[in-house]
Amino acid sequence: AVEVLQRSGFGEFTEVYLAELGAWQRGQLIFRNTPLSEVASDLNRYGEVSVKVDTQIENMKVSGTFDVANLGFLFDGMQRNLPVRIEQDEKEITILSK
Repeated sequence: AVEVLQRSGFGEFTEVYLAELGAWQRGQLIFRNTPLSEVASDLNRYGEVSVKVDTQIENMKVSGTFDVANLGFLFDGMQRNLPVRIEQDEKEITILSK
């Protein structure tokens, strides 16, 4: 895939993975070296609570495939594999630096 920019022409070429096409229709979120800020933005479309990221770690990269019906697994995995901690209440989930 390539992004075409109106003023400057072609942008950066990126690889497209066929297995990822339509993942959202299958209830999956797929991240490839995606900044936590973008992950939170995607999660906010699916969850019942707001997801926020501490600005200190908003550029930390995340990779993986996650089921939107089980986002708890995603947050548990983040805490086990990244230097982050999760704080949660009824209205909000916050991803913080450890």
